Amino acid sequence: MKSSEVSVSSRSVSETIKGGKSQGVRDSGWSDTNFFSLRDPSISGNTRFGRFSGQIHFGEKETFAWSFRLHSKISAAAKGVMSETAKLYLNGKSTGYKDTHGSIPANYLVHSSTTVRANKPYKLVIDEKFPIGRGGTRHIVTEFKFIVHPI
Repeated sequence: MKSSEVSVSSRSVSETIKGGKSQGVRDSGWSDTNFFSLRDPSISGNTRFGRFSGQIHFGEKETFAWSFRLHSKISAAAKGVMSETAKLYLNGKSTGYKDTHGSIPANYLVHSSTTVRANKPYKLVIDEKFPIGRGGTRHIVTEFKFIVHPI
């Protein structure tokens, strides 16, 4: 039976834009690395701005399933619908994987899955934007770096 270990680290950045000008960026920094294996194939954890969960489905190909939801205090500031785009990068280059939603509630559980290969450095980037009060826009970018290691 095949077994793998996955390490995941995360980073979130939030920027508020009003009148076309940035009101500052809040950065969560990188979290500790998390691991999961065949015995414990899923992880979940909080960034400063939302909650992430991920799981590897083992088979002929490894499938990385993930979800992310903004914390209620963050999504409560939304004064309209949110747009979301998630992209996957391998060695810093786009893999072509893309998940998009153009008009969803800010508290929506964004989720998707994609196949991954062992021993490759991936980065999943989730980009979310929604209107806030006084004509502003909140822009939150959350990154998850991970590698699937055969063990």
